[in-house]
Amino acid sequence: TNKTPKGPADFGNDKMASLSYWTNWVEVGGTDAWKNDWIQIGECLVIPPSGATEQFQWTSQDIAWAQSGIEFDFDPNYSNTPFRYLRIICYDNIKKTELVHFAEWEFYGSVVNK
Repeated sequence: TNKTPKGPADFGNDKMASLSYWTNWVEVGGTDAWKNDWIQIGECLVIPPSGATEQFQWTSQDIAWAQSGIEFDFDPNYSNTPFRYLRIICYDNIKKTELVHFAEWEFYGSVVNK
């Protein structure tokens, strides 16, 4: 997105409104409305060469592949669209958690000053 993402101050002291905006939790009337403020430019799947679905199944070739770096391409419809903010959502990973560790990022493109 190019809009400044919402923060706690945007909801004042209304924690329920904040929870509703940020979650899909039925208990708080969650709407996941935050997704309307962002454009999805990619969906990335990481599957090692062996096709292993559990980390303990990885072969030495899988480990070498992962250590060499994994690249993702974004939707070409947005290749000429400047974005100021990026949001990464991890739905699942090899360790079966919603946590992910990024060691290095490289972005290619042009700097746009407005």
